[in-house]
Amino acid sequence: MPPMTRSRAGDVATDIMADYYAQHASAGLIISEGTQISRSAAHNFPRPADLLR
Repeated sequence: MPPMTRSRAGDVATDIMADYYAQHASAGLIISEGTQISRSAAHNFPRPADLLR
């Protein structure tokens, strides 16, 4: 199941995202959001979720 990101949601999870994950909850492994390894890998995203936070 591909991850969804908050990039176009104002950095806040939306009701649509919650519904998406609820519908796919039986998948076993859920990756809740795509992450970058570092800020420099984020390119055009001002506040990316990254592994260094």
